Amino acid sequence: MYKKILTFIAVAFISLMLFSHKNVEKSKTFYVWFEQDTIRINLEEPIISLEKKPFKIFFEMSEQMSISVNASFSPNTYNKMTKGILISDIETFNSKIIKEKSEKYDLLISEDRTSAWYCFDNVENNFDKCFKKGGKVVTIKDVNTFIVEPDSAVFAISEIDKTLFMSFVIFDTDSVTGEKKEFQRETVKIKWLKNKD
Repeated sequence: MYKKILTFIAVAFISLMLFSHKNVEKSKTFYVWFEQDTIRINLEEPIISLEKKPFKIFFEMSEQMSISVNASFSPNTYNKMTKGILISDIETFNSKIIKEKSEKYDLLISEDRTSAWYCFDNVENNFDKCFKKGGKVVTIKDVNTFIVEPDSAVFAISEIDKTLFMSFVIFDTDSVTGEKKEFQRETVKIKWLKNKD
């Protein structure tokens, strides 16, 4: 009788664990890397070096999603992100989000605003490419020019000398409370190599 009770408890516990596992909310994740002249640059270090010419930003995402991106010549947002400060306490991620889509530039440079880069079915995506591969969603953003706030001046990458600080984050906002639930963040500091000529 004692063995039957133990067996019953064990089976019930395993069943409960399996049921709970199936009902756990799937976490959104992404992996980001850069590419220039077909050379892949992973974000294994906090600083990467790029030549002052066009490059691509690749994302491999667990599902279709929107990524909030901040690119700035100021380290303020980058520093707060690397220190682990909650995005709800970082002003940049609480200001008006720009649904970046323009023929004139590829990357918004702003100290206090973010861009939304997204890939969804039946929606006009603002990545240059978005496709499914091996159960993941792969997106590509071509970067050829910058628009720099507050003057909205457009610059070619070759004209830029300042270090570029980038932050990427995915989160959901509760429609009732407005609370932000963060899933993942990544940061990178980009230094520009001197021209070879």
